[in-house]
Amino acid sequence: MTARQLVILTGLMVVLALLGFALGAYAQQQRFLDLESNRMLSRDAFQVREDATAVIDAVDRVGADAWVLGAADGYDGAWAISAKEISRVPIPLHGGPGFSGDDGQEAVVGSEVETRTEGDVRTVRVFDRTYEVVGDLGLREDSALADLVVVHDTSIILDAGVETVTVDGPEGRATILDRFGETVIEVIPAGSLHRTNIDYVSPQILGFGGALTVGGWATAGILAARFSLPAMRVRHLRGARWRRLSAEQGGTVAGLSLAASTVVSGAGMATGHALPGMHILATTAISVATVTSVTLLMTRGTSRSRHA
Repeated sequence: MTARQLVILTGLMVVLALLGFALGAYAQQQRFLDLESNRMLSRDAFQVREDATAVIDAVDRVGADAWVLGAADGYDGAWAISAKEISRVPIPLHGGPGFSGDDGQEAVVGSEVETRTEGDVRTVRVFDRTYEVVGDLGLREDSALADLVVVHDTSIILDAGVETVTVDGPEGRATILDRFGETVIEVIPAGSLHRTNIDYVSPQILGFGGALTVGGWATAGILAARFSLPAMRVRHLRGARWRRLSAEQGGTVAGLSLAASTVVSGAGMATGHALPGMHILATTAISVATVTSVTLLMTRGTSRSRHA
């Protein structure tokens, strides 16, 4: 592979990584807007007529991607969340680090909520308790969550004494169905504030962009194989095995794609945007390497050498 070809391939991978990163950031933005329009409830949310302790135990025991929400009487502008891994709960913030995992001590608040600052510590009083404020709710100060308080406190839900709690998250319904059956589930009507760009346009954008990204990475793998063929044929004529050469080239391409994705993700993190998980970067690298290796193996017959 010549220096010019290497520059072309690297440039293509950087562009594809940028596209993938942009799609991920856009998807997260739309998810947060959806949460804002429904008071922190996603489309997966539903109510459960069951003892709160049993519901929380069911969700925590299986380690599901789900969480439980509840509130005490008289606190319409506040949610208490119980989650085994609070970091998995999507919470739109325009400031602050967010929940750290200390159950019973932290809160995130909207811009209109009254708080108190003593030294470097900012606190809010809700549910007759004081919590440290660790984040500002909403993507902007004037969001639909400006008057809302969310605390990470399982005890509030357990002590509320209510007969119905709310479960949210991608795996919430399956977890509750498996433990209690369908009779305890009540559907929450979809909010009237869902916007058209979230309901219809966004899935089209994400679907088209995703297909374009996948096709682009496949093209990059094929292009890498084509660029590598001349040098590989020379090495093959000198006795190197074609399979080993294909594997080596696949590994080189995997490293190149991983480096491009990591650089783009690092740049995104530096600007304060979420970055894709390492498992996504690794999957992309393995996929493009596989395409490169398979393409090279399929073109083996074009070589006139008889060496294996």
